[in-house]
Amino acid sequence: MAVAAGVGRILLTCAAGAIRPGLAPGDLVLVSDHLNLMAWSPPPGGEPFLDLTQVYDLAGSRILAAAAAEAGQTLGHGGWLLAGLVRWAALPAD
Repeated sequence: MAVAAGVGRILLTCAAGAIRPGLAPGDLVLVSDHLNLMAWSPPPGGEPFLDLTQVYDLAGSRILAAAAAEAGQTLGHGGWLLAGLVRWAALPAD
């Protein structure tokens, strides 16, 4: 629907944890790949192997990297790891 409405790019943001040395809370990270270790794969009713060769927009990543540099922000690079069934965002804040 977004493409039909004329949307060319979508920028997704989130808060996530990191295990990479040198990254600190609040650092900006450009995600360029992911590793899916979830128990439910492939998606029900779909193709067993999805084409993920163009999931991350290289041209869009270059635009974001240039914007971060222009703003004087350090931009880290990393990937997503999807594992287990832990839902950090759904845990109560005691």
